[in-house]
Amino acid sequence: MENSYQKISNLKIEFSQGSRASNYRWKGNIVRTEAEVDPLTRMLAIVARIDNRKSKATSQTPLGIGQYVSAAINGIEIENVSFKT
Repeated sequence: MENSYQKISNLKIEFSQGSRASNYRWKGNIVRTEAEVDPLTRMLAIVARIDNRKSKATSQTPLGIGQYVSAAINGIEIENVSFKT
């Protein structure tokens, strides 16, 4: 059985920025997650790798460090999950 790290690190991610008329897109893979869940938002930060070399070779703008973008993750389905409140 695969562990959760293997499942997360195989996920594809697509980042986008801009209006519908001039939308930039970058594709990448999730590399890892951060070590803890934010206690206020209950969110887990992820780290993704994007190959900016393709962007530099074409006319597409490379993604900058710290740049705000939207992200779409092709996720996995998990069955038989329950949450305690």
